[in-house]
Amino acid sequence: MKIKFLARSASAEGNFIVGEVADLPVDFARALVDGGYADLVGKPEPETATAEPAQEKAVIKKPKRKPRAKAKPKAMSKRK
Repeated sequence: MKIKFLARSASAEGNFIVGEVADLPVDFARALVDGGYADLVGKPEPETATAEPAQEKAVIKKPKRKPRAKAKPKAMSKRK
């Protein structure tokens, strides 16, 4: 995917200066564009990756708690 750099960048793919146009792997180029460090040049290539189906998760419902019984007032004792 071709991109034009908006900021300086150094990575395993190379060193790039502002305004430089480079043809980089799609995932790396997309990360730079999404981060605001580069703009797309020309028509973007169609994605070839396929998404894995989402796994279903079992939902375990927690039992509802019973409300607490109201405390009975204690009988007041008289001191002599």
